[in-house]
Amino acid sequence: MALQRTTFLLFSLALCVSAQDPVPCQDCQQLYLEHYAARNCTPVFDDTVSLCCPASFNCSTGPAVVREDEGCPYRGKVYAVGETVPVTNPCDAGCYCRPGTDGQLPKVECAVVECPSLFNPRKPFCRNLYNSELCCEVGEECTTPELPVDKEPATATGAETTPAPEGTTTQAKPEANIRSTASCTAEDKEYKLGDKIYFTNESCQTCVCTENYTDAFGPNCTTIDCGMDYRYAQQLRDGCTPIYFRNRCCSIDWICPNSERVKPLADQPTESEATTGSHCKLGDIVVPRNASAPTDNCNLNCLCVTPPDLTCVQYPDCDEAAKALETRILQ
Repeated sequence: MALQRTTFLLFSLALCVSAQDPVPCQDCQQLYLEHYAARNCTPVFDDTVSLCCPASFNCSTGPAVVREDEGCPYRGKVYAVGETVPVTNPCDAGCYCRPGTDGQLPKVECAVVECPSLFNPRKPFCRNLYNSELCCEVGEECTTPELPVDKEPATATGAETTPAPEGTTTQAKPEANIRSTASCTAEDKEYKLGDKIYFTNESCQTCVCTENYTDAFGPNCTTIDCGMDYRYAQQLRDGCTPIYFRNRCCSIDWICPNSERVKPLADQPTESEATTGSHCKLGDIVVPRNASAPTDNCNLNCLCVTPPDLTCVQYPDCDEAAKALETRILQ
């Protein structure tokens, strides 16, 4: 999947829409493209739309629909019902192909890893330490707070490291020598070695602060796996469109054909007028490129940015959504 993600990043989508000028290369993003990757769609380029970003996607090359008795597709292989599925996300465990019911597809079912830090409050003056290959913290670092000279203990313990609680995975050591004074800077915020780094501008990336940290795509950094290809196989098969929250990684909901959340345009193109690559479709709704479809909530925008699917983004409030819609920019 790492190769698939790396390749897909090269075909990142521009979500800065202009009806007059091609989209410049620096505006290419991949934030709202997880469903295209999950469907194994291929990018289509058009210099009149963008100088280097995909103008649309061809999804006819995606995997065929799997019958209920055939199993669960994952990373190019179909796993039989009841078979273990080797999901690569370290925060998913015990994954297997669950039988489909009531006409639904078989589904990859996983147990979500529950980290000790979710249940054990962090001790005073301590912080968790992380490894980029593991889901949970791998230990903690505790320091003695500085005291006035006349109150300082005769034997200060300084910094000490405590291993992760018994029963947690600790084969891999923290990514950093925690006693080093080195640190990382990301988006004007300082991190200590061993800290986990999250990004606002690259919300699908996460890193662990190490001495060789460079940026969101450097060493000890990973792309967040939303699991769209195995968690939402039914929605993908049914032709649904994901809803993303503004500038956040991973979808928060879905809009499916015949949903009341999206309305047809007053002057909607006919099926014969709609052309592949220049229109988006959701069921019977057809939207030309650069146009938006009416929605049931003023904080939800659904635009035809890169066909064949609408790009739907939810905003914190209606004012932000209206501003984004006015400028035709999905942020």
